[in-house]
Amino acid sequence: MLELDREKIKLDIAEKENAVRAKRENLSRLTEQLHTIEKTISVLREKSDNAKNRHHLTLNEVSSLEDKQDGLHSEIEKAKADAEDYRSQVAALEQQVGEGEEKLSEMTSSTQEISTSYESIQAEIKSLNRELAQNQESQITLDLKYTTGLEKIDEIRHEIGSAEQELKALNTEKGSLQNSKNELSEKIQLTSERRASNLNELDQLRRRQDELKQEQEKFSSEYHHLKAEIELAGKVIHQYEGYTSGAAQIGQIKEQFPGIIDTVANLINPEPEYVNCVQTVLGELSNYFVVDTKETARNLLAYGLENKLGRFGLIILENIPEPSEPQISFPTNPNIIGQLSNHVFSEDRYSAMVKYLFRDILIVSSIFDEPGLEGFDMVSPQGEMLDFQKSLAIGGTEEILLVGQKARYDELNQRHTEIEKNLESIANEIRQLSEKQFQLTGAIENDADTLTGLKEELASISTNLSQTELKIRALSTQLSEKRRASTEIENKIKEIDSEKSGLDQVLDSKRSHLSELEGRAAHLKEQLGSATSEKEEFSRKLSNLKMKLFSAESSLQTTETNCGRLTELQTEIEHSLVEKSALLGQLLSDITEFSREIKSSEKEIEEVYKQREQSSDILMQAEGEITEISSKLNNLDKSLKQLRQKSEELSDRSHELNMKINSLSSQRGTLASETLDRYNYDLNAQSRTIRFDDDERAEKEGLLSQQKNKLESLGPVNLLALEEFEQTKSRADFLKNQIDDLNKAKDDLKTTISRINSTARKKFLETFEIVKENFQNVFCELFEGGEANLRLEEGADPLEAPIHISARPRGKKLLSIHQLSGGERALTATALLFSFYMVKPSPFCILDEVDAPLDDANIGRFLKLVKRFTEETQFIIITHNKLTMEQAETLYGITMSRPGISQIVSVDLKRRGEKLEIEADLVGQDKEEPEKTEPEETDTDEATEETEQEVEINR
Repeated sequence: MLELDREKIKLDIAEKENAVRAKRENLSRLTEQLHTIEKTISVLREKSDNAKNRHHLTLNEVSSLEDKQDGLHSEIEKAKADAEDYRSQVAALEQQVGEGEEKLSEMTSSTQEISTSYESIQAEIKSLNRELAQNQESQITLDLKYTTGLEKIDEIRHEIGSAEQELKALNTEKGSLQNSKNELSEKIQLTSERRASNLNELDQLRRRQDELKQEQEKFSSEYHHLKAEIELAGKVIHQYEGYTSGAAQIGQIKEQFPGIIDTVANLINPEPEYVNCVQTVLGELSNYFVVDTKETARNLLAYGLENKLGRFGLIILENIPEPSEPQISFPTNPNIIGQLSNHVFSEDRYSAMVKYLFRDILIVSSIFDEPGLEGFDMVSPQGEMLDFQKSLAIGGTEEILLVGQKARYDELNQRHTEIEKNLESIANEIRQLSEKQFQLTGAIENDADTLTGLKEELASISTNLSQTELKIRALSTQLSEKRRASTEIENKIKEIDSEKSGLDQVLDSKRSHLSELEGRAAHLKEQLGSATSEKEEFSRKLSNLKMKLFSAESSLQTTETNCGRLTELQTEIEHSLVEKSALLGQLLSDITEFSREIKSSEKEIEEVYKQREQSSDILMQAEGEITEISSKLNNLDKSLKQLRQKSEELSDRSHELNMKINSLSSQRGTLASETLDRYNYDLNAQSRTIRFDDDERAEKEGLLSQQKNKLESLGPVNLLALEEFEQTKSRADFLKNQIDDLNKAKDDLKTTISRINSTARKKFLETFEIVKENFQNVFCELFEGGEANLRLEEGADPLEAPIHISARPRGKKLLSIHQLSGGERALTATALLFSFYMVKPSPFCILDEVDAPLDDANIGRFLKLVKRFTEETQFIIITHNKLTMEQAETLYGITMSRPGISQIVSVDLKRRGEKLEIEADLVGQDKEEPEKTEPEETDTDEATEETEQEVEINR
């Protein structure tokens, strides 16, 4: 009954809730519509405000553009007027310059005529003066010759006596020097022979040392290889690496059990060629430990079970019977090599074990060629085994062989000791050779120093001897010449008397003609000075007119450029005004449209507000009704909940009891099944007769648990051991091949690096010598003398050695580059850069402010060097120096014609320089007279300043 009432109430509540849900959805829709309309109104108002702001800003921009347009119109008119004024000035100045150049040409020709007449008279005066001076000098010379001749005769006679005595002394000195020279030549020959012998011996010692180093490297490589193999064998023998985990643990604790001897693999020693045979035959037995008695075996097994050591095998010596059977006989077959037990050796106490392990096993060359060998176990030297039941086994190819490791370990240690002795012997011999080389090198250096000193002394004596011989020959020649001169002087004194009388008459005639020519020259000089002054004055005026013309042309070009720029700006402003006017109209239209849409949305939002209020009142009424019905439903739910809890408690108790019964039955069945499988005992048959009390049951359960633990400690049989072995072996072979490849790649890489270093070192040294020579030549050219050098640090690898730069400008001591001034450093660095550049030139070269720290003199030498390279290379120089700018053919500058807009301006100085040269030729025609060089230099300076002004204006 309660359930029926509850369902009716729930249906009524569901109907009411559906009605309320519909009303809520309607209210939510109206609220969402209200928010959408409000958001639309907000967006429209924001757009309207933006449009109004843009309208206001556009009006301001239009006003500003109109004001700017009015100002530009006046500026354009002014610029056009200025351009007309400059054009008229240019035309007038061009006419004046043309007239001035014609007049200057006339004045130049007139001055040239006067100058030619003056020069001809001056030449004649100079000729007469020269003749007169020559005659006077001849007269004085004759007088001096006469007096000197008499004195000379007495002097020559005295010199002849002195020369004869000196000649006798020089002959004596010559004999002494010749004897000294012969003695030194003998000493030099002996020293050279001793030095050559020492050099030969030093070369042999170095070759022997290289051979020993190669042998040392070979032994060292073998030494490290043997060391690795010894470590591996030692791990196998002492640490039992490669054995099973159980055998390895037994090996670590064998000292605790005196009866443990060692593993089978360590106690036997097969011949090396049959190691694989023994490893295959033994198989897992090679991991077994040999113990002396059964008691030791029992103790070890108990210890292994207690400590869970894992699987391990044991061979008990006292259980192995002594071999009593005679040696087996087998048919004659060329395939048979022998009986395996005859090729395995051990101590006498283990011989029975060896016979027992390898009984009836034959070594054959091939296990598949065995006619007449049925019933025998066979093994091949490669480790292939075929037993008499025809089952095949292959083994003995593991990376770590357990059999024969002890003998191999002893052999490797012996070889290791021998190599150590060889290495020590080689090191001692290399050390002795180095000491001997050091002694020989010192002796060779001493001989070289002695030889140098002897050669210098010999050269000095040879020089003195040659000088003495020259003196003797010279004195002999002088004696004959002095005797002949004495006779000639006496004859000349007689001739001088007759010449003196004729020379006086000639001098009087030339003096009268010279006074007449000097009068005419004075008159022409006055005319030439007046004409030259007038010409120079007119030339200066003409230069000023040309400068005014150039300035007017520049101003006209600038004005026309400004006028064009202002016109373009005016056109841009007109286009902007048209665009702004169109934008104003569009903005007014948008503002009107936004206002209309806002009013429409406001009306719509009022209607939505009314609908939402009505829906809200209806929703509140429906929710009140639902609340009343829900309270009734809650009371019914509480009553039903109490009844259901009692029912569920009873059901859960019944379910728990059933589950416990089923669990106990399942455990009983499982226990009976395990007991029947393991112990062949049927608990189901005995369950009715066997009864245990609590203590006995606990004891039996403890015993059962102990037996289970013992069985689990033995571990399961690994049926996948062979497959795991093959995978591990494949992985080991792969890693071994990888290691071999890496070692080979390492050796190849070392060889390649050595070859590259050798080639690089050779190329570097060749290039370094060329750069060094270039650096010395360029340094001398830049500093007009001096010395410079590059050298590598001694004893270091050329590819890594620091490079030392030393420089000595002319007139200074040899200095490091760090002790030079800033300008000298810059010039030295420039020399070094150009020395590199000469080795590997380029069609382009960029220099960034290289001349900044240089003074005018150094800049001149730097520019001269650059000029020499411009035949093959184009130089781009960034500079602020005027001297560098003067040497350039083209100048480029960056100017900002308008704010934020950069423009490139270029000046062709080559064409401008040609124009200046023509003007200089017009101004200075007479370059021979000293007083005319100064105006020519002044005009050139003015032209240069004019060019610099042009660059500054454009910049």
